[in-house]
Amino acid sequence: MKFNYDCLHCHINQGLKVAKWTNLNTTSTEDLLRSILSHLSKADFTLQNPEIMSQTWQLITGYIDDPDPYKAFKEDYNHMLHSISDQLKKEILSQDLYFRRFMYAAILGNIIDLGPSHEFETDNWLKRFKEELGHIKLGEDDSAPLFHELSKAKTLLYVGDNCGEIVLDRIFIEYLKHQFQDLTITYATRGLPILNDITLKDAQDIGMEKVANLISSGVDTPGLILNHASEDFLSVYHQADLIIAKGQGNYEALSDQEDPRIFHLFMVKCPLIARETGVPNLSKMCYRQKKLSPKD
Repeated sequence: MKFNYDCLHCHINQGLKVAKWTNLNTTSTEDLLRSILSHLSKADFTLQNPEIMSQTWQLITGYIDDPDPYKAFKEDYNHMLHSISDQLKKEILSQDLYFRRFMYAAILGNIIDLGPSHEFETDNWLKRFKEELGHIKLGEDDSAPLFHELSKAKTLLYVGDNCGEIVLDRIFIEYLKHQFQDLTITYATRGLPILNDITLKDAQDIGMEKVANLISSGVDTPGLILNHASEDFLSVYHQADLIIAKGQGNYEALSDQEDPRIFHLFMVKCPLIARETGVPNLSKMCYRQKKLSPKD
């Protein structure tokens, strides 16, 4: 997807989030926001939004002199979700339709994102998880083709997204390894810290290497922009029989690829993507890659 003017407020909002997170005073916050606005006024709008967001992020982190301001947030969410992983598995296994439930649980992990505070209430989150898991509803449901393709594939590339939800990715991958025992799975992270996206260290912190081969994509964007990826990663990408791309950022980055190997698992988090996909905002998606046009 190319950049859309509707994306502008997300860049400004990211500056505000970081300013609040790092306790910038009013003068510094205003200075940062003016810098972001100046950057956006000169940005190349022919680029994809994750590319421009990477530029905005570099401006923000350069201003506060911290390349990974959400480091503590990411570590805490990984730890907290990892600590209740047995409870999450128990909820998933409480009913049948295992493939859809494990897949849907992974999509539900995409709910976890940066909010106005750093608070995480385990009981409330588990309650919401159980309620959502009990009523599987997909805005786009290509889960049957995904299962069919998994049954034939020898290699799967699973492109991760955010911290916290990576724990549910691991649970889904554990199921896939049990269900498809000839399937070799590689899990890909971002190349550098950006927003609350996962890096190799984050994946290692929850033991992802125990269930999948780990690789850094090399990208510095909040979505898999292929021309930012490393040669090593691209070799794995092009040779994979099947690709699962988690999160809206990866959808934005890959939606222009005409590649039926790609299945997107994510929650729609903005009106622009809702219009693009023709589903209500906040819909959960299992969507096989194809060219989309607005349905409204």
